Amino acid sequence: MKAETLSLLRRGAPEAERWPHARRLFEHQRALCPDYAAFVGDANPQSFAELPAAPVGLFRDLRFCVSAHSGAIFRTSGTTSGQRGAHHLPDTEAVELAARLHFDSMLLGCPTPNTLSLVTDANEHPDSSLGHMIRHLAPSARSFFRPGVGVDADGAWAALRGANTPVFVPTTAFALAELLEHPGEARLPSGSIVMVTGGFKGRRTQLDEAGLWAEAQRRLGPEAQLVGEYGMTELSSQLWDVGEGYVPPPWLIVLVVDPETGAPLPDGDSRPPTFCRSRELGELRRHRDPRPRRVCRRSPAPSGPGDRRPGPRLLLDR
Repeated sequence: MKAETLSLLRRGAPEAERWPHARRLFEHQRALCPDYAAFVGDANPQSFAELPAAPVGLFRDLRFCVSAHSGAIFRTSGTTSGQRGAHHLPDTEAVELAARLHFDSMLLGCPTPNTLSLVTDANEHPDSSLGHMIRHLAPSARSFFRPGVGVDADGAWAALRGANTPVFVPTTAFALAELLEHPGEARLPSGSIVMVTGGFKGRRTQLDEAGLWAEAQRRLGPEAQLVGEYGMTELSSQLWDVGEGYVPPPWLIVLVVDPETGAPLPDGDSRPPTFCRSRELGELRRHRDPRPRRVCRRSPAPSGPGDRRPGPRLLLDR
């Protein structure tokens, strides 16, 4: 099953193969994961929309994994509820492959060898899914953030001012806000990319989201490209926004449904999305995210063999 899944990823998850593969993953996980089997019961889904949707809060109480041994465990911050959820994985091979494939399709040429990071360092906190992704994409990253301490603003501003080649700056919204609360400016070289992910989760800041992006652009220079990354510890897939809305990879099916009835909702509805993923071994589930996002439009299909876009997909705005 794992080899089949990895092959599907490498081939761009052809549309005709997605549901047959997803259905096999569903049965595979139901057979090998007791908690998941108890959750889905005798469900017999015939489409992505019919997969039982698991609220993300269940990751605080249940262990969803096809293997008795967890090769990796990623944990949520616990900021919202005070209790950390846990996402158990047999290993990280498919997680890393999926992250790399979609990252490269959206941000080809990103200067990851020169990375100044404002996210959790996975070498110090291996249970951070965001930190793990950045370590995989940018193994030589220099980190200027410590959980419980915050941003090393002086060090970060010095590094940003000293950049004479394009840099990649992955940051959470809250860490970026903290950086901008300290004096400093830089004119990042053309080709630099600043990745902003997450919200404020109840934390108080001087800037709202629109103000944060505007101030970051002003203080980091007009040549820096600001992009959005959307992810969840429970989801493991990433969506990227390079200016036209959040784009999921082809193996991540995004549905916007009524949270009470499960009925599909039209484009433009602001209620929370549901994600279906058939990416890594034993990882076929629907997740309801409590955060509002709006489906704004569908992108065009690839125009030909040279077009690297993943095909028809839903774009979610910030």
